[in-house]
Amino acid sequence: MSPVTLESEAQLYTAFQHPGVKFIHLLTGRAVYRYGGKTVSLEPGATLLFDGQALHGIEQILERPVSYLSVVSSVRG
Repeated sequence: MSPVTLESEAQLYTAFQHPGVKFIHLLTGRAVYRYGGKTVSLEPGATLLFDGQALHGIEQILERPVSYLSVVSSVRG
């Protein structure tokens, strides 16, 4: 698994949405992450676990470079 790294030209997007549960673990940088109606400030070592159906994504980068692990888990029937 490779981390997601946001380069300086990366466009921020907070409308990701998909089935399953999403796990985010911040490796470097600082950012504000939105999921549903909530925002959370993330620093290295911070972890989120939430329903992927909620609109989500990085809303603001506070310190670059930002890299994180992103895992989506869903049950197939």
